[in-house]
Amino acid sequence: METEIQTLLIFVIFAVFVYLMYRAIKLAIQAAIVTVVSFSFPWIIKFLGVNLPIDANIETGLYFAILGLGLFILYHIFHFVVYLLKLILWPLRR
Repeated sequence: METEIQTLLIFVIFAVFVYLMYRAIKLAIQAAIVTVVSFSFPWIIKFLGVNLPIDANIETGLYFAILGLGLFILYHIFHFVVYLLKLILWPLRR
């Protein structure tokens, strides 16, 4: 009986671990894509011929990469807070 409970507990912990790692890797890949696209923004603007006062150099690319990653993180924090508030306030909606 005791080994069955331990086996079940190990299986549940493993399933939770796999799920959390899947979510973390998915989030890291999305963050990397946002960073690369944000980094390339000045060159895309120059290529499209948009007349904006943005120099297409490494410094500007890094600035936009950091800005894009920061906005991505803020979006996910805001999304998590809204999700928690909906979860907490669900009984009061009736």
